[in-house]
Order: sequence, then structure tokens, then C-alpha cells
Amino acid sequence: MIKTTLLLTTFMSCMNVFSQEESAIQKWQSAHPTTLIISSERYASFSDEEKALIGTDYILFDDKVTLELLEKSVQSKSVEMATTIRDKDQQIIKEWVGTHQEVKIVRRSAFDAFAPERQQYCLERPLEILILEGESITVKDIENYGD
Repeated sequence: MIKTTLLLTTFMSCMNVFSQEESAIQKWQSAHPTTLIISSERYASFSDEEKALIGTDYILFDDKVTLELLEKSVQSKSVEMATTIRDKDQQIIKEWVGTHQEVKIVRRSAFDAFAPERQQYCLERPLEILILEGESITVKDIENYGD
């Protein structure tokens, strides 16, 4: 009797955990409606055209979809996207600096340390002097150039 009760309690606890996991997965899917969840086996059977139609917003799984798998996938895609954006920004900055070699770039800390007369001199020459918002040039600084 005790063994049966213990077995039933364990089974019910497992079912409750499974149910919570299923609920969390459903919530995740609702929050990410454009993300496809595809088995690795099925994805391998797709033609190149089908893979192109799917795009990059998908998650592959082997045996079972878990909340942990979904969350890790989102985290890795965020890191990839941030890296891609950073690389693109670096290229934009590199090209801008190359084509604007005559522009003097002044870090914010240096500008703040200038005497008021020198600050005014810099502000009056927005096409000659780029005053950064921070300590290194960003795409936002480039976008504000000349303002």
C-alpha cells in the first residue's frame, strides 16, 4: 500500500512538472509566433528551396522540445544578432572615418575638460569637429555629424 501510494505520488508529481513544462512551452510559442520548431530529422529532409523559404527564424530539436532548448536558442540568436550588428557598425564607422579624415574627432571627456571658449569654438564648427557622445565613435555619432 505504501509503495503504491509512493508510486502514485511520484507519478502525479511528474505529470504536474510535465504539465507545467508544456504550459511554459505554449506560452513561449505564443510569445514567438513566427519562430518555427522543427525536428532535426524533418529539416534534413527539406530541399534547399524549402530551407530558403523557412529563412532563419526556426529552432531544431532532436528528441523533445523543452523550454530550456527554446530559451537557449533565443539567447544564441540574440548573441549572433548583436555580433552581426556590431560588425556592421564597425564597417560603417571604418568607412566614415576613411572618407572624413579631415574631421577632428573629440572624445566627450576631452570636450568636457576644455575651457568654455574652446568648447564654443568646437561647437561652431560641426563639419570640422565631431564631438562624440562618449569615449569612442559610434554610428549614432556619425548620424549626428554636422548637426
